[in-house]
Amino acid sequence: MEKVLEMAEGIKVTDAPAHTTRDELVAKVKKRGISSSNEGVEEPCKKRAVDKSRDSKDVGNDAKLAKTEVSKETESMLPKKEEKDAGKDSERSLTSSTSNQEKSTVPGTGTETKAANYETTAKHNSAAASASSGTESKMNYHSNMETKHEKKSTLPGVPPPAVAATKSSSQASASAPAVAATKSSAPASAPPAAAPAAKSRSQASASAPAVAATKSSAPASAPPAAAPAAKSRSQASASAPAVAATKSSAPASAPPAAAPAAKSRSQASASAPAVAATKSSAPASAPPAAAPAAKSRSQASASAPAVAATKSSAPASAPPAAAPAAKSRSQASASAPAVAATKSSAPASAPPAAAPAAKSRSQASASAPAVAATKSSAPASAPPAAAPAAKSRSQASASAPAVAATKSSAPASAPPAAAPAAKSRSQASASAPAVAATKSSAPASAPPAAAPAAKSRSQASASAPAVAATKSSAPASAPPAAAPAAKSRSQASASAPAVAATKSSAPASAPPAAAPAAKSRSQASAPAPAAKSSSQASAPAPAAKSSSLASVLLVASKSSSQASAPPVASKSSSQASENPAKVSWKPLTSEDAKERQPFFNRLYKAVAWKLVAVGGFSPNVNHAELLNSSIQSVKATLDVTFVPLKELADLPQNKSSHENIVCELRCKSVYLGTGCGKSKENAKAIASREALKLFLKKKVIVKICKRKYKGREIEDLVLLDEESKPSNLPPALRNPQEIL
Repeated sequence: MEKVLEMAEGIKVTDAPAHTTRDELVAKVKKRGISSSNEGVEEPCKKRAVDKSRDSKDVGNDAKLAKTEVSKETESMLPKKEEKDAGKDSERSLTSSTSNQEKSTVPGTGTETKAANYETTAKHNSAAASASSGTESKMNYHSNMETKHEKKSTLPGVPPPAVAATKSSSQASASAPAVAATKSSAPASAPPAAAPAAKSRSQASASAPAVAATKSSAPASAPPAAAPAAKSRSQASASAPAVAATKSSAPASAPPAAAPAAKSRSQASASAPAVAATKSSAPASAPPAAAPAAKSRSQASASAPAVAATKSSAPASAPPAAAPAAKSRSQASASAPAVAATKSSAPASAPPAAAPAAKSRSQASASAPAVAATKSSAPASAPPAAAPAAKSRSQASASAPAVAATKSSAPASAPPAAAPAAKSRSQASASAPAVAATKSSAPASAPPAAAPAAKSRSQASASAPAVAATKSSAPASAPPAAAPAAKSRSQASASAPAVAATKSSAPASAPPAAAPAAKSRSQASAPAPAAKSSSQASAPAPAAKSSSLASVLLVASKSSSQASAPPVASKSSSQASENPAKVSWKPLTSEDAKERQPFFNRLYKAVAWKLVAVGGFSPNVNHAELLNSSIQSVKATLDVTFVPLKELADLPQNKSSHENIVCELRCKSVYLGTGCGKSKENAKAIASREALKLFLKKKVIVKICKRKYKGREIEDLVLLDEESKPSNLPPALRNPQEIL
């Protein structure tokens, strides 16, 4: 009964009520004219709907795909009961290759032969998935379901540790049950840490608490804890309970635990908590620490887990030990040798740290266990704690708990502790060895912290708190310190380990420290607290990026147009950050007035109600208080400027000498009124009275008018009523352009 209800809930097409019996459901399905001959068409739709509703993916598109692509003969004879069982199983662990491998790895599930069968099915399925043929992969998908069901009688379904199967347009990704995305009762319970799966247009990276290898075109990673699988259009990820070893056409490393084999087009990355061997052309052996594998179409670079596995006890050796893996299109570098120098005493902390594997189209860098590799085309960072997924159109960089390695088309090095990576369109920054000097006493706190993914249209830079080559005693404070993420229009910087990156459309996770986001149009500078300015140098810990380039501490990043200055220099496209004053003001446009008009329409109503409450406009009303409370009621503030009368040459000379203070009122950068008085309060009251007079007519209008400022005419946004003429306006007390 529960199964039926669960199916009915996901189906949605049958309009099944809350308490639908199996018979009613069957009757409704038959009513819709679906006979046993094409039951196979309906089944995938149901299956999809269940999965999609859980994963909030495009149900409509997938349902269409399912109907058009799926061949009618696949499951014509599958009875209803089987349908439900298979659906339930597939919810739990079925990704084209995932579930099968999962089963083979789970101890005590069956005999050698069964494992072998599953292995072959897995290979067959993953091959079909990589082929990206809609019909074929669908058929495999469903025949796979049948196979699973047949084996179910002898092989009890063991729920995979933390894998929920989700589906993308042509494949399934495994996402962890604890993940907010998956909701069904089918998946097994996930570990305490929830890793949300991130979704991007073309691909996603999965982060797992212990180690996550994410693939775009093929393989899957499964850490012991929750392993959210990342989904991309054309591939399936297989996640394994204890260790995931992915296989490429060349080598595979067999970790102590069972390693499911995943196949990708050209190669696979193996990420294993205890051992990971990643190689495209030649295998590299990884130290005991967890090594995330990064994979790209043409090659993979294996960076030794110990690379980022910084030592907790002997950080001094960390710098030499850290061997960042840099990759170029045509070759893969194995950083394992230099890496092996790292100690295995440190790895104890490394495995718990999340090591997401990143992959880019042309190349990927594998950063060590505590390291997160970010993707060029669609990355996610997943630390053990909450990992917000980042979405970007073209690419994003995810910063990982202990280290973030970012890749663009050039290599990035992953320092042991927090190594910020800066990404630019044309090349990636090489992080300095000094960065590696950061100790792992800080990372200890980092892993639990959430590693946010930054999202920007074109690129993101990840900056790590411990980046500034902080010492073992210092980093303790560094990670908890808030490293704000600065967001600008064209790019965003995600701040690393102990920091939560704030997103515009994606979620932000708040780790122990609050991470304020600083937003500015051209660039944001983030000091340890969040700083907002349209132009200023970036502070040490955070990365500040401008549209043309970003500078990260100890990491030089270049943008297509220019190189970034030393540790803390960032330039915005129009001016040097050191000189905020030298700015060419852009002229006001009608758009500026239009975008403020709706606010003043609301303010007009608020003032009207306040005037009604006090019996109308009269000299006895406290004008300043009435105007101020009206503006506050629409969630804005009244800006007040006072200037001594003698400083204003433009004011009319007929004012008596005792009126020596001038007050100017503005709201939302729009000029409201001016008043003169013998005291500030008096001047403000008169200015408020003048401003309120505007609200006595039928409407108020924001216009661009000429006003005098220091002897010259300048454009300003002015609030007028429908009758007032924008001539003879009082001179401005402050430069309107500065205010705007």
